Amino acid sequence: MEDHRKWTANDEKVARIVRLKANRLVKSAEFAATERQDVEQELILRWLTRRGRFDAARGRLETFADVILNNAIRTMLEARRAGKRDERLCIYTLDDSIDKQAERGMTRHETYNQDDYFQAMGVRKCPPEELYDLRLDVGQALRRLSPRQRELAQRLMNQTVSEAARSMKISRTTLYAWLKPIREVFTELELDGYL
Repeated sequence: MEDHRKWTANDEKVARIVRLKANRLVKSAEFAATERQDVEQELILRWLTRRGRFDAARGRLETFADVILNNAIRTMLEARRAGKRDERLCIYTLDDSIDKQAERGMTRHETYNQDDYFQAMGVRKCPPEELYDLRLDVGQALRRLSPRQRELAQRLMNQTVSEAARSMKISRTTLYAWLKPIREVFTELELDGYL
């Protein structure tokens, strides 16, 4: 394994590129000025762990370093922008008491019901009779489709477009072309709200 503690003249070139990229990141308001050294350190670390893959026969050092550093920056930005994983956004837990003054007051989770949950998740909660009618209507729509379209519609109930295209061994462009008549049938039967 390569010794990452050795610093070369090429690393000095890359260090200049790192400083430029870190300055741009700080100026773009994605990172605070106080984080510049941390950004530079992260970029240098990425470079040091990947510099052994450089092949002068395949390209220039600056180009290789630029790709490595841009990928590292993209990863850093994605992590920064991933709000759902940002613990700072959570200001309370469901076990917190609603009334801080009351010793044994109602907790936050006691104020939510299943309908609120389904609404927040975008899931429709229907009475059993409505679900039965919906099953009949969807069955009627599926019978109006060709076998390929029916297979696609059934796959899309549980798979993403990419997964369905891969499993059916077709391109996503073809898949989207097949989707158009499926949408037309569902719209005609007034089921487009379920697409």
